[in-house]
Amino acid sequence: MIKIVTAIGDEKINEALKKEKDFCVLENDIFYKEGIIEFLEKNNNVDLIIFFDKLLGEISTIDLIKKIKKINKKINIFLFL
Repeated sequence: MIKIVTAIGDEKINEALKKEKDFCVLENDIFYKEGIIEFLEKNNNVDLIIFFDKLLGEISTIDLIKKIKKINKKINIFLFL
């Protein structure tokens, strides 16, 4: 089962993924970039992060990706531009 975290700013995709049997969505949709880091600091056992580039937050997208990879190098990232 693929463990997923979404940070898109919209619950619709998160809710759709929860209905799929091959996915385990670990959290409700995260609405700001720093929230991704906060979640990963508590639970870094994640296979996939889906996030939107225009998500609210002070951190740049590049710095966010670097921090995510520093926490867990094996996390796959899908970035919506």
